[in-house]
Amino acid sequence: MTRSLIEQWFPAATVGAESLRERGTPRALPWVFGLHVWWARRPLSVSRAAVVASLLPAWPDEDEVRADPAAQRVLAGLRAEFTEGEDEYRAWFVRSLGVLGNPALARAQIQAAVARGETTGGNAYGYERAFRWSPDEKTVELITRLASLRAHVEPAPVLLDPFAGGGSIPFEAARFGCSALASELNPVAAGILNATVDLPAVHGPDFAEHIKNWGARWCERVGERLGPFFPHVEPDERLAYIWAHTVPCPTTGHPTPLAPDLWLARGKADRDVAVRLDADSETGAIAREVVEGEEAHAYGPRSTYKRGTGVSVFSGETFSGDYIRQRALAGEMTDLVHGHRAAVDAAQAAAVLFGADPTDAGEEAIAFVAAEVPSSRRSAGTIDDAAALLAETGLAASKSDARRLVDQGSVRANGQVLTTLDGLRDVTLLHGRYLLLRKGRRHHHLVEIFPGRG
Repeated sequence: MTRSLIEQWFPAATVGAESLRERGTPRALPWVFGLHVWWARRPLSVSRAAVVASLLPAWPDEDEVRADPAAQRVLAGLRAEFTEGEDEYRAWFVRSLGVLGNPALARAQIQAAVARGETTGGNAYGYERAFRWSPDEKTVELITRLASLRAHVEPAPVLLDPFAGGGSIPFEAARFGCSALASELNPVAAGILNATVDLPAVHGPDFAEHIKNWGARWCERVGERLGPFFPHVEPDERLAYIWAHTVPCPTTGHPTPLAPDLWLARGKADRDVAVRLDADSETGAIAREVVEGEEAHAYGPRSTYKRGTGVSVFSGETFSGDYIRQRALAGEMTDLVHGHRAAVDAAQAAAVLFGADPTDAGEEAIAFVAAEVPSSRRSAGTIDDAAALLAETGLAASKSDARRLVDQGSVRANGQVLTTLDGLRDVTLLHGRYLLLRKGRRHHHLVEIFPGRG
């Protein structure tokens, strides 16, 4: 059997950048990921790329063609499909994955714009996320035809994944016309595989109607039990709850909300909407009123939490991020309604803590992270010694333990796996001043860096 394409060439930068798009925000995650939480989920984009590149033949070189009649047959078949040669073949492969642009370049341009304090209008990548694209029948037929140049794959290629986990690989294999055989010892993973790969394949499009019917019955039963806790003015009214963390005001002791702004909507459907907070320092009551138009512009930009500093709505005094963290650790952080932007930042922060790429998170989201994990401030000159830093932050029991963790690939810095103890020197700080360390999947420490040696 001749070589597969993945043995010869693989567009790692392109596929890697596309995979990061799947995890940029919670809303970007593929819909099948929402069925049940599963650790170590493989991105759909890289899964489909690996599957297809393993099926397709490599473009034989001259030495292979001279020495192997099978390589001659593969080359003849490839040339019949791609008359312009190997470059056309590789470009088609990338497009067949749903990658219709240059995601690596677009990602670099987005990061450069963020560094300049600018935003990109619309979809900066120029096309939908690749995992949302399903190959058409013509593409599937061509992949099968090309795979048959290497081996007998009719009527369809067969893929075996003995430890399928969350099912990304068999799911993408099925989308690209393969017969997928998947197994898993964990019963949760087996249930996920059954629901996302097996049942849709068995029942076809009718399965969607089954889900809709049973989902409606489930919603009806849940609504009967939870309805009293969420009163409606109108029977078909849909409610949305926008929340904010609160901490005690240092002077009055009343819960004061932490919100980077008070906007509820800005420019959507030609409406500007904000929430006005009227605080009573005597009783601690906060009256909330939704305002629009010019009044929204008066209240929307107001901030009660920004760049690590809070402002009390009762006294107007400011308090530090250290105070907020102390109150949170003391169990005195609660919730109150606030603007949409902070809810987005909080969601980004949660995504980071569950493994999303922290370089995609805004500065306010990182501030939310600081309120949830241990943190410290250090000078730039004190972070070169990764072993000492891991030990001092409590992520490692000692310097020798830190070395062991790094050797095992168990430590990440701003999303990058540390492979050596001096690897911190190559890590780009988040927003020019943050270093987010992570051991394993659950243990974090956020370091705020300031200039200097000590």
